Amino acid sequence: MNKEELLDSSRCNQCGSPIIPIVYGYPSGSMFRDAARGKIALGGCVITGNDPQWTCSAGCDVKKSGEKIDS
Repeated sequence: MNKEELLDSSRCNQCGSPIIPIVYGYPSGSMFRDAARGKIALGGCVITGNDPQWTCSAGCDVKKSGEKIDS
């Protein structure tokens, strides 16, 4: 994988914004603050085992599974 592919893997393929982790489970106060700041997305309390782990920070309907690749 070249550097351009690595960079693309951590950006939304629709708008180019950074992707952020989706956090599942009952959120704490700090998780609510991080979600309000756009650092994480809250995924809810129902976990199926096949849930996406990353989403677009700008709100596009883009979800990704697997580990984020940092360049």
